[in-house]
Formats: sequence, structure tokens, C-alpha cells
Amino acid sequence: MAKGILLGLILAVCWIAAHILVVRVFRPKAVFMASTTMFGVTIPFYVLLYLVTPANLFLLPASLSHTPTLLGLLNGLLIYLLLYCAWWQIYFPVDRSLTLRIMVEYLNAPTGVLTYEQLRSVYSFEDMVSRRLDDMLLHGYIEDAGGGRFRLTGKGKTMTGWFLFFRKIFNIPFYLLDQNRKSA
Repeated sequence: MAKGILLGLILAVCWIAAHILVVRVFRPKAVFMASTTMFGVTIPFYVLLYLVTPANLFLLPASLSHTPTLLGLLNGLLIYLLLYCAWWQIYFPVDRSLTLRIMVEYLNAPTGVLTYEQLRSVYSFEDMVSRRLDDMLLHGYIEDAGGGRFRLTGKGKTMTGWFLFFRKIFNIPFYLLDQNRKSA
């Protein structure tokens, strides 16, 4: 079992390094798709590595080297998949977090203090919405309806349905809408 886990960890480190390199050098518009494709390509490589390397990987003690092949292989794949999912839990909040972006502006301010107007001048709500609309268009969640209007695609309706379902289950409010309702 340790062989699969160790191979999964090694491959995860390699995939994360490749992800960082691709994002920094090639700057793909569809980061998630590019990285997921890279991840998918590595799965057969993991299986091949698992099958051609010895049970002890040249370094594991004998007590950790006696696992049925299929169990060890699947265990390592599970570890690899979970590390892939964990990476996205780190990456997207750093890439997309409005709160983090605001805190960075406070950190970068010469005195560490900003007024609301100063904050809006460096990070506008309009820019945030525009960037997200561009991403949703790119990934096929919305389509241009003409005249500066957009509409959900089938893919967008499905995704929205799932989000609404989970928000309802977990009783998560829509903070922007809830604020508008309170002031109305």
C-alpha cells in the first residue's frame, strides 16, 4: 500500500510543479481545463509506473511492501485524486477570492489604510464582474444574447441548479442579494 501512496505523492508534486510552470509560462485562458488535461494524462503514467517498479520502490522496508497489486494501485490513485482536489481548494481561493484581493490592497497601501473610495479605485466591482463574465463565456456557462446581455446555457443552468441545491441544504445565504433586500 505504501508504494501506491508514495507514487501518488510523487506524481502529485510533479503535477503541481507542472501546473505552476504552465500557468506562469503559457498563461492559458482556461487554467482548470489545461491543468485537468495534464492531470488526466498522468493517470496512465501512474499506472505504468506502479506496474513496472518493484514493490519496495527501492527504498521501502519489507513490512510496507506486501500489498496486493490492485489494492495498492487503487489506493495510490485515490491519494493522487484527493491531492488533485486539494490543490484546487488552495488554488481557486487564491486566484478568485475577492476578500483576499481586498486584503492585498490594504497590505500594499503605503500606510496600510485605505478609504472605501481608494479601495474602489484599485479594485472595482465592475472589473470583478467583467472578469467572471469572461470566464463564464469561455467555459460555456453563459452565452451572449446580444445588446450587452447574457443568458445561461444548458451547462450553466445545470451548474446553477446544483449550487442552489447545496446552498439550500447548507442554509447558505446569498450575501449580496440579502444585503439588497435588507435595504429595499
